[in-house]
Amino acid sequence: MAISLKLLVQIAQDALDQAEQAADTIRLSLNTAEKFTEALQCARAGRRPIAEKSLLSDRPEYGTLTNGWGAKAYGALLSFDLRKSSLLATQVSPRNMYLIMHTYMTTCMAVLKQAEGAIVGLRGDGAIAAFGLIYQGAEEKSVTGEQAEHAVREACKCGDAIVKAVQLVVNPLLAKKELRRGRNMVGVGEGALRVGVGIDVGDIVATRIGFEEVNELTIYGVPINHCCKRSFGNDMVILTKNAKDMFPKSDTGKTRLNPYPDIPDAYILRYPPDYKTVA
Repeated sequence: MAISLKLLVQIAQDALDQAEQAADTIRLSLNTAEKFTEALQCARAGRRPIAEKSLLSDRPEYGTLTNGWGAKAYGALLSFDLRKSSLLATQVSPRNMYLIMHTYMTTCMAVLKQAEGAIVGLRGDGAIAAFGLIYQGAEEKSVTGEQAEHAVREACKCGDAIVKAVQLVVNPLLAKKELRRGRNMVGVGEGALRVGVGIDVGDIVATRIGFEEVNELTIYGVPINHCCKRSFGNDMVILTKNAKDMFPKSDTGKTRLNPYPDIPDAYILRYPPDYKTVA
């Protein structure tokens, strides 16, 4: 089932409108702190709960972990990242960067929610999410090939939907605002935002880490490192060989997983044109 393009457009537009309201309030206010708080309250009042019931901590087997304790699990890990974001920040004003990031991140997080990924956390201008999680606790439970294929399939669909959401929703919306990136308009041609997605699958450990009340629920394991290191492509979903081997061959019949040139253990996911993850 494809994620609704109409819904994503509405979410992105709301995010941009709310960010613009807050940004303009900051710029025009004589009492910045008071007005900014007021603007945030207005924005939150009209905002849809993007991450409600979508966080890893919403799942009882993980959310109830106390500081220092962990639980073993198996799943597919997805990481997405905005490419050349540091360069972008030097080419637009702080206000425009504020608008860009709120629109982009809100839309991508909405995709994660609609795809039912368990959001692990934000990482700068991206995020990490888990799919098809199989809770194992402290045990060594076997994982079936069907379960592994399901996890990878759902992560791949979400990854492609994130790329499509940036291309079809975020960039056109930003282009209408005529925000400038150097000599280019943000969202068009060389000024378009580009996103990279990396996917791996395997054993992970969910744990709450920190010191006393200052802690967070996160995930550690080889798949986390590998998926983050595969999010280097421009508008690409890149799988490790491990994830590629778990991809269900009969999913569409025409899906391609081609080796990334000159980089080992990296495969580019290409769905056929008639396979829509956003529609």
